Amino acid sequence: MLFIVNSTISDEAVNRLNQFGEVILFSTSGIVDNYLSGHADLFFTKIGDRLIYAPNTPEKFITKLKRAGVKLEMGKKSVCRDYPDCAIYNAAISGGVVIHQFGITDEVIKLYTQKYLTINVKQGMTRCSTLILNNNAVITSDKGIEKECVSKGIDTLFVTTEDIILAGKPYGLFGGCCGVHGDKIFINGSLSKKSGGNIIQTFLDKYNMEIIELDDTPLTDIGSIICL
Repeated sequence: MLFIVNSTISDEAVNRLNQFGEVILFSTSGIVDNYLSGHADLFFTKIGDRLIYAPNTPEKFITKLKRAGVKLEMGKKSVCRDYPDCAIYNAAISGGVVIHQFGITDEVIKLYTQKYLTINVKQGMTRCSTLILNNNAVITSDKGIEKECVSKGIDTLFVTTEDIILAGKPYGLFGGCCGVHGDKIFINGSLSKKSGGNIIQTFLDKYNMEIIELDDTPLTDIGSIICL
C-alpha cells in the first residue's frame, strides 16, 4: 500500500502508516494558503486505480509516484490559491459514487466518472468534508451533502466539526482526517477524543470497517490520507 499524506503529521502517525505500506509526505509552497499547503486532496483525486493530479503539483512527488508504479493522469486545470479554484480536485469519489460541485470539477475527473452516481452539491471541498465508505454509506461534516446523499438513499452519518483541529482555522472537517482502503479506515487521531466518537465507531462497525487510529491525539484535518 502507498499513502500520500501531509508532511505535518506526527512521527507516531508516520510510523503507524509504515506498518501498512510506504508513506509519501506531501507539501507545497506558494500555491495555496499556508494552512492548506500540505493538503494532498487539493492536488490529487483517486478514481479506482488511477490518480488524477493537478498540472502544478510539485514534480518531485509525481516522480516518486511514477517510480512506485502508480497509474497517473494529469488534469486540465492548475490549483490556485482562492476558492473555488483551490477545490477543483477535492471531489469525494469511491466505488461508483462521486460527490462534488460539478461547476468547478476538473474535466478529467468528469471523464472518468461519467457512469458514476453523481451528487452535485454547493460545497467545493467535498473530499475534506466527506468520506465515502462504499456505494451505500457516507460520513460527512456538511449538512448540504448530508441532505443530498439521503435523498439518493445513501446511509449518511453527519459528524460535527467540534473537536476537529485544522491548523490556522477554528475547526477542521472529518473527511480531511481520514483515508479508506478496502475495509480499513485510517484516522489521524483518536475517536475517543471526539465528541460523538462512539457514534462514528458504531456506524463504521455496521459496515465492518477496521478502524486504524494513527495516534492518540484529537482528530486533525490534514487534507485526507490518500491510500493507493
